[in-house]
Amino acid sequence: MDRIERTVYALARILSRAGMILLLVFAVSTLFDGALRWLFGSPLDIVRDCGGVVVAVAISACFPQLVLERGNIVIDFVDALIGRFGSRTLNIFAAFCTSVVCIALAWQFLVHANNLRRGTETTPLLSIPTAPFWFVVDVNFWLCAIAQLVVLIQTARGVSALPVQREIPLH
Repeated sequence: MDRIERTVYALARILSRAGMILLLVFAVSTLFDGALRWLFGSPLDIVRDCGGVVVAVAISACFPQLVLERGNIVIDFVDALIGRFGSRTLNIFAAFCTSVVCIALAWQFLVHANNLRRGTETTPLLSIPTAPFWFVVDVNFWLCAIAQLVVLIQTARGVSALPVQREIPLH
């Protein structure tokens, strides 16, 4: 299990960094687009045309790491009321429910991407197919679901440390 965890952590870290780089490139492109529009009255159509799907890909790339870092909202005042066993049981149940939601999201993004592909959906200005972007979002959410299953297993085993925060060699 340790090897699987390390692989998932490494993939999540690489994916989130790629997502942040993509978001940064999009932000710089947006600034460049605004400057061109202001200076020459000639915007970059691709920035406006692909903005929504690029942001969806970039943000979805960060979800697996967020899940592994357990960056979700936690209500821990209940722990004092229900005791150690109840708290552990509730945490396992919450991790299970989150796993189900991640799998459902991944499944629905797959359905959505397939519908867009079948309908030959494209961007309005440049007619770039949108389905490939949504397939990437779907892959990111399947990785998120795998990451959440790792969290579920760790929670069931009683592992509360956040191994994502330690350095894991990528080689």
